[in-house]
Amino acid sequence: MDEVKRLPQAEKNKFGGLADPGDSFQSTDVIRGKHLPIRRLVLAGVSEKYCIVNYERGGIGLSFLVAVFELSKDQANIIWLSDTRRMAELQELKTTLESGKLINDVGRIAW
Repeated sequence: MDEVKRLPQAEKNKFGGLADPGDSFQSTDVIRGKHLPIRRLVLAGVSEKYCIVNYERGGIGLSFLVAVFELSKDQANIIWLSDTRRMAELQELKTTLESGKLINDVGRIAW
């Protein structure tokens, strides 16, 4: 999935602003002109119970993160967060998560 509008509403609410791939976003800590989201979607996958999102986060330093959210009713609760790299496709993201090479940093890094 590569469009923010296709994410569950609860997920979009958690991000509080997420740009589509290729769209402008606040990639640095220098604010110029209009307000832009600080995060930009790379790719995502959604099942009935989970949503996995690979995204860019701007600010002082540009980073790539992967977040896993558990979905229930109208809620999305973050259960996994790790620094990573830009993923090319959902299968690469899934394989990377399953490899055990990423550390769950929920509560230790800002998402």
